[in-house]
Amino acid sequence: MTQLKSRSIRDVDDIPEQPDWQALTAYWENTPLVFANARLQRLLDYWKSRIPSGRMMPSRNDIDPRDLKEHLDDIMMIELTEPENITAETCFLRVVGTNLTYFHGRELTGTYLSEFALPNRREKGLMSFRHIAEYKAPLRYIGQYIVLDGEAAYNESLAVPLSNDGDRVNMILSSILLSREPVSRNPDKPVMRESA
Repeated sequence: MTQLKSRSIRDVDDIPEQPDWQALTAYWENTPLVFANARLQRLLDYWKSRIPSGRMMPSRNDIDPRDLKEHLDDIMMIELTEPENITAETCFLRVVGTNLTYFHGRELTGTYLSEFALPNRREKGLMSFRHIAEYKAPLRYIGQYIVLDGEAAYNESLAVPLSNDGDRVNMILSSILLSREPVSRNPDKPVMRESA
């Protein structure tokens, strides 16, 4: 899978896909989430390995950035400053990887979702964040973007919850992989391709 590292992509209000809610359901039914890209599976496996005994999810302190070297360029750490009131003004982008910064054409680390996302994209992001916070489970989602050269760009992403108190989600760790190739919405079986 060829990963995009080009500023030819623009942030537009034209994303027809909804998050893949079936993946979330599959996780709760103890059915593995299925990814087109093996890097996302490795991130999910790492997240699971960091869950302390007796808790549903790890905290931010349980995650060691040194363990995430292959993900750092594509990672986003979203702090929910008011977990009981998830809005574009309460989703603070604590860390944004360099591929995502390049994709958006500006630095996003240290901004709120309300400062850069267009309304339609903002609402889809908030819908995902609220779902993760409510169900306290990972979410696989896919999306489509418009590229200035007329071609489509796609993403496959994984977002996992983090919690300081073991109950309330106060951070979301996400890896967003960009590609020129469409991503299967509901793969029948894992298609573990590596990104370039």
